[in-house]
Amino acid sequence: MNLKQQIVSLRDAAARLAMESPVAWHAESGIRGSAIGNSQDSAETVAAEAGAAPRLPEDDSRRERFDFRRPLLEKDFKAFMKRFLCRKGKLRDVIDEPWRTFGYSFAAASAGCAVPTREQEESLEGIGHSFIYGDKDAISRLARLIAFPAVKYLSNVSEHGWVCGNSRGDPETALGDWVYIVYEIGLTTGDPNLRRYYRFVSAIRSGASNLIKDDLLVGFDGDKPVARAKAGCPRVWPLVWGAANRGELAFSRLGTELMLASRIALDHLLDMDPQNVGNQVFAKWRARLTSSLKDAERNILEALGRGTMTGEKLAERAGYPFNSNFKSTLSSLRKREILGNASPGYFITDKFRGVLDKGQDKCQD
Repeated sequence: MNLKQQIVSLRDAAARLAMESPVAWHAESGIRGSAIGNSQDSAETVAAEAGAAPRLPEDDSRRERFDFRRPLLEKDFKAFMKRFLCRKGKLRDVIDEPWRTFGYSFAAASAGCAVPTREQEESLEGIGHSFIYGDKDAISRLARLIAFPAVKYLSNVSEHGWVCGNSRGDPETALGDWVYIVYEIGLTTGDPNLRRYYRFVSAIRSGASNLIKDDLLVGFDGDKPVARAKAGCPRVWPLVWGAANRGELAFSRLGTELMLASRIALDHLLDMDPQNVGNQVFAKWRARLTSSLKDAERNILEALGRGTMTGEKLAERAGYPFNSNFKSTLSSLRKREILGNASPGYFITDKFRGVLDKGQDKCQD
């Protein structure tokens, strides 16, 4: 079966799912500004004179990596945004935990009611979290029957695509990848069914009118506001309230449910060059993934290759002392799921092995 026939088969399957299955949705939250900060945990920290703060080499310090200033709050933040955004389905049907994205397009949110440009949507900052929610069985069918093979087919024809393993080995992860392929097709074709709408979260103080008896966070998209008393996360409320007041908290949603959006995207894909679509998508992803790596992290991954090593052996191979800075860097790579850790040691996860195996420098150019 050639690629066009494969896409037709997926398009027909997506059309059946759209008619027969309950719905699934996608939303994304974004946070920037004072709630988060630059995480500088490189193994290349340079010891300073006594009494002076350690510093990072110039190449490392230019690469901003964001993290919550109070990392323990991220779990509460994700739980709050899940309740705030995922109203069309039951909360238990938000797949797994929401995962971090490459960042969030606050430039698109700033466009107001206008349709954001491609440049605005591709300008990312801060931290983004991606949510897929709705009917659990529908999400599972969409992942297995549409997203999983679609990502595989586009990867196979792309010179920048994943290799065997990685997201293609897990339908739910493939579904997360497929959502952003749908958005890429929407950006290319301009089809409003495949575009997101963006909003800032607005804070309304208690007493702003006679009807407002508590502080409220509002999305202005038809959902009920969230009141402080019913937020359910008292520890995270000051963070989200302050971020909303400063224009540092936003969200976006796909305006069409995912079953129908998948069918429409596959319709467009039949009229496009799938190899060009795959090249654009996977090259962009690889560039973002690899540009987030600091020099020390690149050296560690190159030293590790396809092998598995203990921390001590890996430090020796990469040319670094096995100290707290090195351990912090390993911890950061694990947190971002670039490294896994199992007896007898660290290894590059399948998803990132595919990125690193295929010429990361070429893909950044």
